[in-house]
Amino acid sequence: AISGAPPQGRPPRSVSPLAGRGAPPGQFQAPASVPTFGACPRHGTAVCGFSPFRDGPPPWTCPGPGFGPGPSLGSGRGPPCEGSPPFSGSCGGGEAGPHTGSLGTAEAVLLSEFGSDVLQALRPHYSALVAVADLAAGSPHIRAFLRLVASLQQRAAGAEAEAHHWRSRCWAAEVHLQQTRGEADTTKERAARARRDTDDLRGQLQAAARAHEGLQGERRSNDERMALELERARGEVLRLGAQGMAQSQELAHEQAAMIACSHEINRLRVELEVVGTMSRQNAGALEAARRQAAGSDISAEQATQEKVRAEALLKHATREQHAGLLSATEAATTEAARLRRRIDGGKDELLGVRRVLAATEAILAEVQSISSCTNAAAEFLRDPNTPAAQLANGPMALAAGGPAPVRVPVLALRWAPGAAMDTTPVLRALRADGVYGIFHQLQTGAKLPEQIELTVCCADGRWFCARPEEAHRFAALLFFQALHRDAPVSATCRVGSVHSMMNAPPVDFTGLGIRSAGTLWRTPPLDDEDFLKALLSGTQVKQDLEQFFHGRRRGRVEDALREEAVRDPVGSVIPLPGPLRINGPPAEAQPAAGRGFPRQRGVI
Repeated sequence: AISGAPPQGRPPRSVSPLAGRGAPPGQFQAPASVPTFGACPRHGTAVCGFSPFRDGPPPWTCPGPGFGPGPSLGSGRGPPCEGSPPFSGSCGGGEAGPHTGSLGTAEAVLLSEFGSDVLQALRPHYSALVAVADLAAGSPHIRAFLRLVASLQQRAAGAEAEAHHWRSRCWAAEVHLQQTRGEADTTKERAARARRDTDDLRGQLQAAARAHEGLQGERRSNDERMALELERARGEVLRLGAQGMAQSQELAHEQAAMIACSHEINRLRVELEVVGTMSRQNAGALEAARRQAAGSDISAEQATQEKVRAEALLKHATREQHAGLLSATEAATTEAARLRRRIDGGKDELLGVRRVLAATEAILAEVQSISSCTNAAAEFLRDPNTPAAQLANGPMALAAGGPAPVRVPVLALRWAPGAAMDTTPVLRALRADGVYGIFHQLQTGAKLPEQIELTVCCADGRWFCARPEEAHRFAALLFFQALHRDAPVSATCRVGSVHSMMNAPPVDFTGLGIRSAGTLWRTPPLDDEDFLKALLSGTQVKQDLEQFFHGRRRGRVEDALREEAVRDPVGSVIPLPGPLRINGPPAEAQPAAGRGFPRQRGVI
């Protein structure tokens, strides 16, 4: 439908009521001037207010008295009104000649049937139209023919105006299309450049992710190895301490034995001195007996026998005492050498223990320097006076909301038996209550570790995260602790009984690791669409996204079919026989759509 608004740059024109005669409804009508008819104020006769052309005489002229309306318009019988010039032979005096009256009648017919605009347009054929109008006085068919000519002329003028209007609009659309095509080419170049940059960034991100995963694996292995080394060093320290205490006790026993041997040697020395004293006394007694024998005149034979007997007894006693003293001295010397060797061996072993303790202390110092939070966790586990240890070992206080929550270092907690977690980076894991969402809030400072609550229990001196639904919070806290090894990260925990876990931990269960379960992929999908669908799994947006991808792929198929149709119009619709089919250029040599082929301009 065409609006009635005139084209730009052209003033609006009025439409004659006679111009639309014979035109179909809704057809654009050519603008024309409205013919005016009136009455003379002096004579009351009907007059025509037209000139056939725009530069004609004044609007209307009275033909004089007695001139009435009707087909004889222009052939009046009275003189014209005073002060009004005649109307170009159409409205004259009452006694005009036949040719003049006929010309006035024809012009009146043309004005009534055509209008001034149509007459202006048909001015080169005005004489022929006047001749035809002379025949219209007695033939209504000719007047109908004139009306048809006027309608056709108006339609032609309207069609020309409409064609001019649509030509201007087509030209503007062509200019806009050229600009849009240039913008589209620029946008395509920018999109290709952005796609290349995105691919480069994606490659860098994947390389960084792989490096991060390698570093994470190395860090985990180092942490596990360090924990094992720490446990082994702690056990070795305890074993060496016990061994040192046992060796100290043995050394004390050996020193006591050496002291006893020294006392025994002293006792034997005293006995030897006593024996010497007794032998000297015996010798004195013998001398006294000899004097007594000499003085009392004892026979020499008895004295000699007594002397021999006394000497034999003295020698025998002295020999036995000397042999016992020698054997005791040798035994004491041997025992002292053995004890000295054991003391030297104990000293060497003690030096070795000290060296091992020094190396262990150096390792512990290094561990504390690179991860000071581990020391805080070990102190928490060894301190029986912490609030958590008192709640776990003593009777729980009765309160309305249960026992008060306590602060527990994250590194002191272990995973419950059978714990597993889905580590796939999906949208629900990136939300505020997901593992990665909680870790991001902790890292940015939007949430503090004390604001995260866990339910823990103590079994055989080991603390476990009891509930499986809190595994993602525990994992987020461990992530945050791994990035902040300089300070211990403590969570707010509610201490429960060991029955809060599904399964009691075995004796050999460590709980230092967790397995992955329910993961969507092990390696990320290479296709962006597959990666985005995997990211949105479990959400309501995934179905809409799949529909969008389906429509996009269908559009790609349609574009490929359209390019194939442009490249091979016949072969893409009807398969030709082998010899007649002409193979087109390879796919990489084909020009892009809209560049190498002439543009098909649609008919408007």
